[in-house]
Amino acid sequence: PVVQSIEKAIKAIRDGDNKSGKKSLLEAEEALEGKSDLVDAEKRVEAALAALKDGDNNGAISHAEEAMKKIS
Repeated sequence: PVVQSIEKAIKAIRDGDNKSGKKSLLEAEEALEGKSDLVDAEKRVEAALAALKDGDNNGAISHAEEAMKKIS
């Protein structure tokens, strides 16, 4: 589910739907919350949200992809 949320976010951001992208990233962050073995992934999701807020879609996608790598 976490990876699916991140994939959904990446697709939405690529499609220019930042609102949906943000929603999916927030869902992923919530799912990662408190999981000590996935702290790096959670930090990447937070970085993706920050980049999205700053209007840096490419940065958001990059951080989201890194988050997925930390999970698998």
